[in-house]
Amino acid sequence: MTKDGKYAVVFLSVDRTVVRYDVKTGKQAGDPLKVGKVRGMVISPDDSTLYAAGFSNQITRVDLNAWTVGTPIGGLASTGDMRLAISPDGNRLYLTYTFHHLIEAFDTKTGAKVTQPVDLKDELGRPVVSPDGKYLYVPMIRAGTVLVLDAATDQPVGKPISACDPIGFPKSGAMAGISIR
Repeated sequence: MTKDGKYAVVFLSVDRTVVRYDVKTGKQAGDPLKVGKVRGMVISPDDSTLYAAGFSNQITRVDLNAWTVGTPIGGLASTGDMRLAISPDGNRLYLTYTFHHLIEAFDTKTGAKVTQPVDLKDELGRPVVSPDGKYLYVPMIRAGTVLVLDAATDQPVGKPISACDPIGFPKSGAMAGISIR
């Protein structure tokens, strides 16, 4: 969903396309665009670009205004189940690989990798960037925790946040996730 609420963008797995809908009319706005098999999508803060990643070695860029597929971001460390987050200024794109335990970041303007892949040694959920862009929160699925990283250095800040419930049920296998407003 674009921040202005004008469009909803949906991935259709059967034909590996993204479709844009006008929220006000409920009608499709433009033809479906081929983007490959997608596991994670994020829209830039200015609503201009959709980034989609999945089972390829690139991130597909879609110009939401022109509704065209743009130049992809390549050089990904792996393929597979990926999740995306974007910094509040729209300049940095974060990518986690659920089963490969990796996180890396890219410059959205140049497509250049801005950090080397870091192995976090756990299955990873969708990362979330703090509103000020200083921190990245990464769910560690098996540990049942959320790791806080310095967004500039990808280094941990303090100890992971426990996702264990107040009663103390075991964290093993717990699903950790986060949402920030």
